[in-house]
Amino acid sequence: MKIIKPTIFPKNIKSGVVTKNIDFFPKHGFSFSKTTFIDDDYITNCRIHLAKELNIEASQIIRQHQIHSDNVKVIEDSDDYSDSDAMITNHKSFCLNISIADCIAVLIYDTKNYVIAGIHSGWRGTEKNIVRKCIDIMQDKFKSKIEDLLVYISPSAECENYEVGKEFINIFPEHTKLIGDKYYFDNKSAVLNQLKECGLNTNQIEISELDTITNLELHSFRRDKEKAGRMSAYIMMA
Repeated sequence: MKIIKPTIFPKNIKSGVVTKNIDFFPKHGFSFSKTTFIDDDYITNCRIHLAKELNIEASQIIRQHQIHSDNVKVIEDSDDYSDSDAMITNHKSFCLNISIADCIAVLIYDTKNYVIAGIHSGWRGTEKNIVRKCIDIMQDKFKSKIEDLLVYISPSAECENYEVGKEFINIFPEHTKLIGDKYYFDNKSAVLNQLKECGLNTNQIEISELDTITNLELHSFRRDKEKAGRMSAYIMMA
């Protein structure tokens, strides 16, 4: 399978973004979320193939039902699912998975306390600053320190292709651009700014420049609408 792998994490971290892989999964491409066209059996098959790729059991792959919230879940048990958009764990047996198709996945590793987190930050999550909430919980529960964190920002919709309504000027005044008579939202710069406001330096952050809307090897809801699958951004400790 083709997987985009971050370079910022050390070798003890397994992480990446599974691309569409249409050659490997010719029906709908690799997908990690149920849609009109993609059922639970299809997702299970994709999960089994990813587990084989990572040399782990499929039961170790933790997915969440994402609802564009700022709900953060600390994962202690493999059956511990709920409506949430961020997960944190210090268990080496768990592989945290974030489903994306234009939204941002933020993967975090605490290099000293051995804690990982996966965050789903679409514009609603960014508006709620789910990144800060997740990092705050890492600090409170696991004693994480900002200077020990490494972060990866996944492929997502690039600003010049992410057209939004005029109301975004009020929601994200510093990250919404007026080009001609249309408005465009820069979610990557908004999330990056939130990470910097938490105290992270740029050398602690890796940002993918890939655009999900124009890159046909990536799933995009903006491009494919209800036919779009979902990529998996994953992280686990080896």
